[in-house]
Amino acid sequence: MYRMGGVVHYKITDRNKFFELSNNPQNIIDNLAIRALHAIIGNFAANEIQSSIEMICIKMKDALNQKTEFYGIKIYPIDLKRVSFENEDEKERKNK
Repeated sequence: MYRMGGVVHYKITDRNKFFELSNNPQNIIDNLAIRALHAIIGNFAANEIQSSIEMICIKMKDALNQKTEFYGIKIYPIDLKRVSFENEDEKERKNK
């Protein structure tokens, strides 16, 4: 299992769409970012993720821009801040 943290930078490009179509725009961006990240990371082996952060960010930006254009949102660079992996012992310790 992995954990990632990061920042998605965005700009509202169409205020009317943005406010008409979304009652919680941050929630929309968060959910889309999580889905995109899971889909993209699923294509990498665990040992490749850390060395591929830049490529993952670019793919996420492209995927998010396709989805957020409808809401009047433009995605700018994505900064993944940390990547860490939990081994089975750590998972068991947290579940106790």
